[in-house]
Amino acid sequence: MKKLFGTILVLIFIGSCQEKSTHKVRLIKQWHLSSSQNTENIELSKKLPQFKNQKNIYTQVSKLIEDKQTNLIIAEGCEGAIDSNFTTNFNGWDMASLIKKREKGYFSDIMAPVPMKLKAKYPHLTVLCGDNLELIKANLAAMSDLRGFSGFFQRLLEARKNNLEKFNAYFDQLKKLFPKENISDPVQYSLKKSLKSLNDFESLIKQRNSFFVEIAKKYLAQNPVIIIGGLHVTDLQQRFYVEKVNSEIIVPIGYSNDEQKLIYALKEILQNEIKRKLTFFQVPAGFDFKAFPTTKQLNLDDLFSVSEKKEMIEISKDQVNFELLLSDFDGDGIRDFTLSSSSDGLILSAEDPDWDNDGKPNHIDETVGGALVAKLDLDIRVNNNFLSQANKDEILKEAKNKVILLQEKGVSHELLVLELFNTLTNKTPLGKNKVQVIKASIPSFTYGENVFFSYVKHTNTLEYYPIKLNEYINK
Repeated sequence: MKKLFGTILVLIFIGSCQEKSTHKVRLIKQWHLSSSQNTENIELSKKLPQFKNQKNIYTQVSKLIEDKQTNLIIAEGCEGAIDSNFTTNFNGWDMASLIKKREKGYFSDIMAPVPMKLKAKYPHLTVLCGDNLELIKANLAAMSDLRGFSGFFQRLLEARKNNLEKFNAYFDQLKKLFPKENISDPVQYSLKKSLKSLNDFESLIKQRNSFFVEIAKKYLAQNPVIIIGGLHVTDLQQRFYVEKVNSEIIVPIGYSNDEQKLIYALKEILQNEIKRKLTFFQVPAGFDFKAFPTTKQLNLDDLFSVSEKKEMIEISKDQVNFELLLSDFDGDGIRDFTLSSSSDGLILSAEDPDWDNDGKPNHIDETVGGALVAKLDLDIRVNNNFLSQANKDEILKEAKNKVILLQEKGVSHELLVLELFNTLTNKTPLGKNKVQVIKASIPSFTYGENVFFSYVKHTNTLEYYPIKLNEYINK
């Protein structure tokens, strides 16, 4: 471990001492056509809204080539090199047909991909594709899903306020489209799917950008020009900054950032709505609050003033059964739950650490009385993303002898974390009952960008966030 950290520190020091290269990467924002749109009719294609942008890019980059300021163009939407043997057809044009037209006076007006036109015009020019076809396909699918689900979400949200008949019609349509899905709340379902599609879309943009960065760095001496959609550009510039590579953003005439505006607008709408999400705290993994038996209730007037009652009814509306907020299942005078609101949404917390007073704390108890309210994932999975040399079975056995291991759905423990826990507790035994549970989870709250562990005193649980930790290490 010491050697690993020492190596990291040396690399950081070396990186901080490097000077920026004198070479430059130019990022040109393009408003491109769909690859399947045919533009063989030149006069008709000149009427397309993208025409000014595409022609201006061709004109600007041609000047850079003729002034010997670049000899490398990096294109999006394809893989490999674009040369005279490049046979892929875009917008009805391939390299052979463009080469035939390169001496024509109207060549600059042809609405074919600019990198292909430039290669046809300047045979000595190097034109490389900086993209990945599988990621492009996934990116387009994510964008399609985002448009579809966000459309459903916004229509359902509006109809829920004032048109129940329309709301039910949208709901029925959603169920017909996804018959295998169990959709109980169409608003939350479409919101969740929209957010996933948005996250996938942005993640795939960044994954594709990795290919552009690597090619640009490899051929930096040729002062590469990357012709690419505007959604890629901010992330690319940030990456080049980190890599200490000079970069310049060029916004040609006729560029439209409609797609960027759409993504930003959708993100704002979805994130504003997700602020009302319901988060559970100090409850067992897989908790289903709808299955909780509210058989014994505390007196409403003993818990809330008139104003507090009104506030609780308002913030719990449509999300939490109000009876939960009065519940005291074991009759010990401690209410089972509290509900609060924050900037991130609603938080339903367990106030009583043992709802049914059976001696088994809530977070490791699947039942309340005879009711099944949670499904704990006890089939412990362990990853080794940090390349521990320890024996997994021995480490797992030792950890299980010390604590209860829990994990959220979709999250696995990390071998190195369990190994370090075993080592530390062998050297410095923890006080009695300080840590009874180690839980691999996803953080419910924002504790800080680089916080990967937290101790929940209320339940004697050490939580850690393997996915977040792994993402940080990979950066």
